[in-house]
This record gives sequence, C-alpha cells and structure tokens, in this order.
Amino acid sequence: MMSGIENEDIIQWTEGELMRRVLVAVILLVLIFTSCKPEIEEVTIESKDEVLLVYLVNGEKDELVAYEVEADSNSITNQIEQILDVLSTGAVSEKLLPTIPKELTMEQIEIQDGNIIIHMPDGIKNMEQIDFLLCRTSLIRSLTSIEAVASIEFYIDGLPLKDSNGKVYGPFYKSDVIVNMESENEVVKTIDLNLYFPDQKGEFLIPVTRAVGIKPNESIEERIIKELMIPPQGYNLTSLIPEETVVKSIYVDQGICYIDFNEAFRTEHIGGSTSEVMSIYAIVNSLTDLPNINKVQFLIEGKKSESFTGHMQFDILFEQSLDLVSKENKIKE
Repeated sequence: MMSGIENEDIIQWTEGELMRRVLVAVILLVLIFTSCKPEIEEVTIESKDEVLLVYLVNGEKDELVAYEVEADSNSITNQIEQILDVLSTGAVSEKLLPTIPKELTMEQIEIQDGNIIIHMPDGIKNMEQIDFLLCRTSLIRSLTSIEAVASIEFYIDGLPLKDSNGKVYGPFYKSDVIVNMESENEVVKTIDLNLYFPDQKGEFLIPVTRAVGIKPNESIEERIIKELMIPPQGYNLTSLIPEETVVKSIYVDQGICYIDFNEAFRTEHIGGSTSEVMSIYAIVNSLTDLPNINKVQFLIEGKKSESFTGHMQFDILFEQSLDLVSKENKIKE
C-alpha cells in the first residue's frame, strides 16, 4: 500500500513494478521523463468526436482494453465527464474493471487550451502501486482520445507530480503511453441486441434490448446465444437454454443462419411442448432480428433432427414469429 508515501515516492516504483508486472503482460508503457513537447497538431475545443476510446483493465490487471463509447455531446467538458464515469464504473458486461476512484470527478479537472490538469484525490495515496499506474495510464490514453485534448498533467496535494529527482513528471501526451498493437486492435464496439426471453409463466416472449460490447472478430450470432442464457434480473424472465449447451458452429449463408448445438442442448432441456416452443422462438426471433438473417436451421452435432424433445418438428427452417411476443412489455437494460 502507498499510505503515507510522499509525492516523489509515488513515482519510484514505476520502473520496477512496470518491468515486473506489466511489461511481461500485454501493456507496453513508454513514459517520457523530459519536458520536451512533441509535435502535435493544433486542435479545437469545438471539434466533435463521435467515438471515445476508454481504456479499462481486465480482471488480471495485466491488460488495458480499449472500450468504445459513443460520445453523448460535442462539449469537451461533457466528453471528459463521460469518460470519467466509464473509468470509475468499468464495463460489467465485458468483465472490464474500473481504473480510477469514484472521487475523481470534474471538480478535480482543469482545462487549459487543450491541456487537462487532474488534481488527484487524497485517496490515491492508499492505492496499490500497480493500481496507481493503471489509473494514470488509463486516464492518459482515454482522455487523449478526445481530439481536442493534447496533454495531461497530474497534481497531488496541490503540487505537480514529480519523479524521484524532483523533476516535474509531465505533461503527458498520447504518444507517451503505448499499448501494444494486439491490444489496440481489440476495440470493443457497443451495439444494442434485441433479445427475447420467456416469462416465468410460459405465456409470452418478452423483448429485451441489451447493450453489449462486440470485439472485431467476435460472432454476433454466437454472442446472441450466450446472451440468451443470461436473463435480465428483476423482471421474472427466464432462459430455457441449458447451461451445458455449447455452440459448435454458427454461420449465415444466403439469409439462413445454421446453428449447430451439442447434444446437451436437447438432452438437458426441461422438456414439455410449451418450453420447446419458447426455447426455439426465443432463439429464432433474436437471430432473425439481425438484418442478414431471415431463417434459422437447427442442427445437433452437425445433423438435422426430426424433433427437439419429442413435441416440435425440428428439422425445418424456422422464421420469425411475433405471435408469442408480448405487445405490452418491453425492457431496455
């Protein structure tokens, strides 16, 4: 812990801790200790960024992941506040953790001609050394994703951050902190999925709009199945897809989505004609909500099966059916 450590001492661990715990992972940090200012294009406060990249940490604290957020406003103040909010809360759906304390708000931020001065809250001294490094790094990378922000400075106890030799540590520019290209390319894009969950009584499918983060190479179709296994909390909705279910393959060809489940999708199902209908059309309606899918073909271990669990014909092409969908209830998570 860093309790009681002076300003200069906060910096002393960066090289050793970075070499030992971060550089061996996927974060590559290049911290510039000189006061030389790199060449940066002039930016204007009035510019609008449609997308902000917010850098959050994974559960192992060995990787910063770029999480894509659509800017709510063209106001630089609002964009900074939006980034701080995400950095302090994380992205639960993506298992990405917050990197800054909730005490760090716009009240601790000064904006001066493209330079941001951050007055770190007192609680920063109680952070673990690696947490403080990730905190500072994520702030630099995230805030400089705003076009109008050129540099970041940190103040503690009213004084500029300094290195162990008493030299002012900063300002920091985007180029001062480098995340390796493998991680840089893993930008998570947030999209809304329209999912359908059975109610507890088995009477209706309830439409649920859920915002999820999709990586560039991730299958949206497979992600829909995973999300259908997680019903929203507090709405008396359920999932009828067995926990043992595995999607062996899923692909779309000429508007037909072919989805191949393992045998557990059928053998571990609770059974019953109503549950069969709800299970199948929860999947079909969710998948056919995508613009590239019109029909769904189910396979079990790579083969068509005449019936699901003994009630419904299962080897046909299924199309979207809204007859089971509630017209009164609609949920947005």
